[in-house]
Amino acid sequence: MARPAIAARLKRLETRNRPPVRVHGAVARFTPQGQLIGPMPKGPCMIVIDHGDDGEWETELMKQQRDLIAR
Repeated sequence: MARPAIAARLKRLETRNRPPVRVHGAVARFTPQGQLIGPMPKGPCMIVIDHGDDGEWETELMKQQRDLIAR
């Protein structure tokens, strides 16, 4: 009767001491025009479009609004 309890406890201890899974966190940043910002990471990576900081974002938004109103 004690064997299943010991087996369950041993399994729980083994999973507790297992090293964490390593995640490869490479990111490739691109401008909205498609130009690479910085070096291209080796291997698989996540592609992110970088729209700049808040000031650049606001400037582009205002430009877009003016273009839309002018049409």
